[in-house]
Amino acid sequence: MDKMDVMDWVLLRQGKQFDFSEFCGVAFCLQGNVAFACQGISACVQQDAGVAIFIIAGLLAGAGWIYHVGNRGLPSYDGQVGLTGLEHPVQILRDSYAMPHIVARSESDLYYAVGYAQAQDRLWQMDLLRRVTQRRLSEIFGQDLVDVDLMMRALRIPDKSRLMMAELAPEMTKAMERFCDGVNAYMVQMHGRLPPEFTILGYAPEPWTPNHCANLVGYMAWDLTVPNRLEAVLHKIRLPDLLHPKHGQH
Repeated sequence: MDKMDVMDWVLLRQGKQFDFSEFCGVAFCLQGNVAFACQGISACVQQDAGVAIFIIAGLLAGAGWIYHVGNRGLPSYDGQVGLTGLEHPVQILRDSYAMPHIVARSESDLYYAVGYAQAQDRLWQMDLLRRVTQRRLSEIFGQDLVDVDLMMRALRIPDKSRLMMAELAPEMTKAMERFCDGVNAYMVQMHGRLPPEFTILGYAPEPWTPNHCANLVGYMAWDLTVPNRLEAVLHKIRLPDLLHPKHGQH
């Protein structure tokens, strides 16, 4: 039985008479539909490829931006830096853990170098804690931090810092000023290449002053006493159980 006999037999089984012209028409329609479907698939593939290329390009650009911002703010621990304000040359040596070891010929230069080295390692943290004491976190993080600013406002840390600075010995004031000079020298040197947090949040740190140092002293005094008060409260809660243990408790 050839191909034509098979088609006749199938159609006759369905109670139909084979019409070769009708068969050719159906075949032509099927061919057109297949061609149209192939064109649609090709267009979809091209469209999907364009979207994929766009996404990949966006990811590469984003990765490049993150790499650039993240690396440009890294401090350089090698080489020599020309800084104004130093009385004599100063060495800042870094060990295998990047811990700074400072060699200076005067206390003035020593405090300057300490400020410079601390800004190298902790400028973002320093500015963040400064904003905590100034009740200015919501300026960079939004209204979610307003309650924190209000709580810190109640502590009045800047007011107490001014009182402390007024009673500070002149040599201590001079040491804090030199420390601030070192911090500010690093910020000027790294202008446009600050840590990535500043770029992401869209702002630059303000110059450092001795009052900011005093603010951090007040903040640390408050922060380090919070656990002590909490432990005292927990001890009072637990004291009755210690004095009168229940049966089976040791």
